[in-house]
Amino acid sequence: MDFNTYIKQSKKRCEEEYRLEPTEIPTLQIELTEAEMEERKQTFEHALPVIQHFMEKVLYYMDGTPIIVATTDEEGYVIHKFGDESMMEMIHAFGIHNGVRFREKVAGTNSISLSLLHDESIGLVGKDHYHEALHGIACYSAPFHYGEDGRISGTISIMTTVEYESQFHLGLLSSAVDSIERELRLQEKNNKLEILNQIMINSTPIGMIMTDQEGRITDYNAALEKLVEYSMKERLAKGDTKTYVIKPYVDHVLWTGEKLENKEVTLSFDDGEREKIFQLDVLPIYDGDEVIGAFAQLRDMTNYYELQEKLIESEKLSTLGKFSAGLAHEIRNPLTSIIGLTQLLKETNAQNKYLEIITSELDRMKNLVNQFVLLGKPSSVQPAPCNLHDLLEETIELMKSSARLQDVSITFESNQKDLVMTIDEAKIKQAFINFIKNAFESMENGGEVQVRLVHHPGSNKVEVTIEDEGEGMDPDEVSNIGTLFYTSKENGLGMGLSISLEIIKAHHGTVDFNSEKGRGTKVELCFPV
Repeated sequence: MDFNTYIKQSKKRCEEEYRLEPTEIPTLQIELTEAEMEERKQTFEHALPVIQHFMEKVLYYMDGTPIIVATTDEEGYVIHKFGDESMMEMIHAFGIHNGVRFREKVAGTNSISLSLLHDESIGLVGKDHYHEALHGIACYSAPFHYGEDGRISGTISIMTTVEYESQFHLGLLSSAVDSIERELRLQEKNNKLEILNQIMINSTPIGMIMTDQEGRITDYNAALEKLVEYSMKERLAKGDTKTYVIKPYVDHVLWTGEKLENKEVTLSFDDGEREKIFQLDVLPIYDGDEVIGAFAQLRDMTNYYELQEKLIESEKLSTLGKFSAGLAHEIRNPLTSIIGLTQLLKETNAQNKYLEIITSELDRMKNLVNQFVLLGKPSSVQPAPCNLHDLLEETIELMKSSARLQDVSITFESNQKDLVMTIDEAKIKQAFINFIKNAFESMENGGEVQVRLVHHPGSNKVEVTIEDEGEGMDPDEVSNIGTLFYTSKENGLGMGLSISLEIIKAHHGTVDFNSEKGRGTKVELCFPV
């Protein structure tokens, strides 16, 4: 349907349905309160600056032509207008202000109402208007769509006098509205991406920093403030925008354009009384071939390093225990024989006094040796509630550094993350470490160790399996597992598994070894829940 048909139908409605007099001057009334007007403006908060920007360009190309630009919402309410002052006075005479509503039954045939009705760009020149008072003006309106639903959001209109009317005005307006819609859609996508980006950045425990070309902080996330324990907002407000301890790394990246990864950085707190260790990555930000800034991220590794130190300390104590227990075993037997012989000599030898001294000193040595023996035995169990999944996960994390050194990969699977058991956490952890370490050492050329935690609903038992791809064992070797001082290792003392089995036994658990020479070993630990 063409414009002429739209105009004829509108004029017919004005005459027959609305009973409007064409000789009367149409006067529009403001139908919105200030609060209602402000609410509608808020809906166009992001759109109006874009509309103004593009329509000012239109006015620039139409320099010398008196034009008014008006924006309405989907109901025809005027939200915003700007343009030529003389034209502004004229439309005010017709009662056209922000807040008035263009309705056909009041304003007669007009481009805004027709554009909203037919969702098309419409132009009315002179006598196309129903009221004679408007025959001196040319009005052009184009609908625009602002939102995902595709519905009309309102219209953008230009108004001038008939002397400046041009057939190109409607095309120019339609082209401008297309550009406005594209810009609004792009801004909407960017806003969504920005929201998603902020959600991702602020939900991670990793501290993030953005800098400009000079190394000044331009943005950061909430996790960073938590890690460094001070308010970045306050520092930036004071103009304190340097990156401090990471500045040398940031400067290097800005200067060379090369990324830095896994750098260790230490920050001091409480006047040097406390330290945190971070792992730092710094990446350059490019605009084409030019470095325009840097992106840095900090990961708190303090707990990781503390756990590593505990593991090292645990291994040292374990080594000491093995040494002392082995030493005690080797010394205690000959000591017993010597003591027995001195007792026999005392019955016949005249110098009983010296033999008594020897016996006394040997008894003292035996007592010392017996104390060494205690170092190699598991102490009494001290049970407490413990999440078995978390304990296994922590133990595996501790063992990963050893795994890497031995070219071993370790995986963990669990079907129960909230399984709380009453166990001696330290003892069970010691046993897990020993079983996993044995799995590592069974694979001279590397391989994979799989750790699984399985608890079936309704079952009163939980199973932990540790499976390797090592050399495996023959039936004789399996039968000797747990025999004190029995070992297949060249430098082993044969005590680690014995201690671990005692720990499991003390927790009323069982251990099964499924192994085949050349096929690896699977250790199955079963605990009552």
